[in-house]
Amino acid sequence: MLTISFFTAADLPALRQMMNEYLQEFDPHTDPAGYWDEEYYAAWLAGLDAGTHTIWLARTDGVFVGFALVRIEAHWYRRSRRIGVIDEFYVAPGQRRHGIGGSMAAHTIAALYAQGVETITASVLQTNLQALLFWQRMGLKIEAYHLFLRRP
Repeated sequence: MLTISFFTAADLPALRQMMNEYLQEFDPHTDPAGYWDEEYYAAWLAGLDAGTHTIWLARTDGVFVGFALVRIEAHWYRRSRRIGVIDEFYVAPGQRRHGIGGSMAAHTIAALYAQGVETITASVLQTNLQALLFWQRMGLKIEAYHLFLRRP
């Protein structure tokens, strides 16, 4: 049976493990410890305390099978408008195609709308075509491309 619940501090080791699996699947050349460092986790925990960030965890029969890291921010110039940002979203490979991702996404979207969000964005890695198609099935549309240039 699938349950979707709020993250608690006791869930941090399981979340870190799933995030490492997620990164290794989609970018096996990146060291998870260097990518999601202590500063990253501290920022999320501070956001949880401030009420601007939410972490949803999916479990099937008590076993962690996915997560969604979500935050709410003000529109960049229309400060009174709130935007929901799905920063990280993952379902373990063996649990895909069983409705878990759709249930988690629907739950997350409904929770964001209930908090007054007008627009929802989701980040998708360039190499993750399945995620792009998934979010389109959930009703999101491609509106912009974000390009990055990192200092050598």
